[in-house]
Amino acid sequence: MCKRALAYEGGRNQQKSFSAIFIVSDASNNDSGSVDTILTEEQKRMHIRDKIVFDVVSTQFAIHYMFESEQKLRGYLENVTKRLVDGGVFIGTTIDSDRLVHKIRESGTNGNLTIGNEYFSIVFG
Repeated sequence: MCKRALAYEGGRNQQKSFSAIFIVSDASNNDSGSVDTILTEEQKRMHIRDKIVFDVVSTQFAIHYMFESEQKLRGYLENVTKRLVDGGVFIGTTIDSDRLVHKIRESGTNGNLTIGNEYFSIVFG
């Protein structure tokens, strides 16, 4: 698992430049590779005095992993709420398990345990 932050500053037009930090980490975890630890390192590297917070926090197709335990879910929610500015936006995407189960039952097993369309496919087996 990557536990680093990638900072991006710039853009094609210097008048419309922005700063961004992309973090790939287990957001439910508060160990040495935690979001806080990574961001503290970024604060030092980028000479930022204030706590780093975000206008947007995005979790794509990973939220269901946080329900492994109550502790993991609480750690995740704590990290998101600590780092999202007041009025900020959370974007989360996950699968619809009811629809997935319905599609599996609808397709039957017949040796074909793949469902999908032109944009995605899920292969069971």
